[in-house]
Formats: sequence, C-alpha cells, structure tokens
Amino acid sequence: MTPTEIKAELNQRGYSIALLAEVLNKTPVAVGAVINRKLVAKPTAESISKAIGKDVSEVFPDVPSYHTPCRAATREQKKIELQKQLSA
Repeated sequence: MTPTEIKAELNQRGYSIALLAEVLNKTPVAVGAVINRKLVAKPTAESISKAIGKDVSEVFPDVPSYHTPCRAATREQKKIELQKQLSA
C-alpha cells in the first residue's frame, strides 16, 4: 500500500496518526516515518497493519525485513531445536 492509501485506511476507520502514535507510545513523526518508508521499525509497522486489519506483508510489501520472523522468535525456535538434538 502507498502511504496515501495507509493514511486513508486509517482515516476511514476513524484513526489518526496522532491517535495511533499515542496508543503505541511513539511520536506522530515516528509513526509517519514508518508509513512513509523513512524509518524501518517492524513493531510499529505491524501495529499500523493491525490497526487497518491487514497483514504487514500486504501493507508494506516493499519492506522485506517486515516479512521475516522476529529474531527473538527464531532464536527461541533454534534453541529448542538444539536442545532436542543434544539430548538425543
């Protein structure tokens, strides 16, 4: 989605960037920067996507880093996998 489409979708749902920023404990400038692809912040991008009821890959298809699992989740999976392997 383009920044204009994201903003229109937020407005259609009755949300402003300022309101979303307040809920996320971020500045409106930071939220706007993510929407405009000036700042890469996966948690913020995921929250924006949730606010408009879409998957992050649909809202930000041009930001590949948003489409990969969080490192912490991947690390946890690898840890479990390694524990199983070492206990066998």
